[in-house]
Amino acid sequence: MGGRAPPFFVAEEDRAAVVHPIAHVLPDTYRGWPLRIGRDALPLEHRVEITTLSVWCVSQLGVDPLARPLTPTEWLVLPQ
Repeated sequence: MGGRAPPFFVAEEDRAAVVHPIAHVLPDTYRGWPLRIGRDALPLEHRVEITTLSVWCVSQLGVDPLARPLTPTEWLVLPQ
């Protein structure tokens, strides 16, 4: 099964409190797409990425627009 895990954005101070409880309330599927996937000898686990918006932006865009405002040129050259 390919595809990316859907991101779920939380505040940094709430992240630890959300990771464990969300694993127990997520359904196995959403609109026909599996949310719990096992690989080889790994058990079924949710593949929802629980992160902060800043961490996600840095991992996907290489910059944190929340840390400082982007210039118009920086905004326009961000990868899609």
